[in-house]
Amino acid sequence: MKWVIAFVPDEWISAARAFKEIWLASSKTRHAPVKTVVGLALPFAAGIGIHRICKVNVSADFIQGVLTVVGVLAGFVVTLMLFTGGTSGTEILNHDEARRYASKTYYLLFSQTVTLASYLICLILASTWLFMNKGSTYGTAYLYVAPFLFGSIALAVVRTVLLPAQIFERHHFAIESMVETKASEENKKLEDAQKALHELRSQRP
Repeated sequence: MKWVIAFVPDEWISAARAFKEIWLASSKTRHAPVKTVVGLALPFAAGIGIHRICKVNVSADFIQGVLTVVGVLAGFVVTLMLFTGGTSGTEILNHDEARRYASKTYYLLFSQTVTLASYLICLILASTWLFMNKGSTYGTAYLYVAPFLFGSIALAVVRTVLLPAQIFERHHFAIESMVETKASEENKKLEDAQKALHELRSQRP
């Protein structure tokens, strides 16, 4: 077995370790696996239900639009993940606060990884629908993909709605840290001024 692992690309091994760490970060909350499955299954099932009830007709132009929009969103989430992992505004934190911030950041990265995965699933299903629709050998088989495609679209929409809240959390932390830093600086200046005044008074005869 070791000789097999020796030929596995290093980036694959690193990715496996990273995904393991991401999952461990999410599992620190109670009932994490159940919550994750419910958060994915409910929107997906709702999308399938909407397609079944409304009997929506899917066109190639619609799929092209889905591919374009979801592709842009996927790129945005990758950029957001780089931004979320930043340490701006953490200089003022003590050890315990820094540890809580790290845990929160890891969980946000886990959530954004799930969002990116939902986009990739949507892209795969949309591409599959388009490929089967364009290929004459598949007949109407693409119709069976449509419900799952709508499920993935609903999931992508829900995951997208969560992104502004995550962006707000990151900005809220940075802004509050800035306010605390300014308050600490002003308090220090005031203390220094009072100390200097006290020294001047003590030097008077």
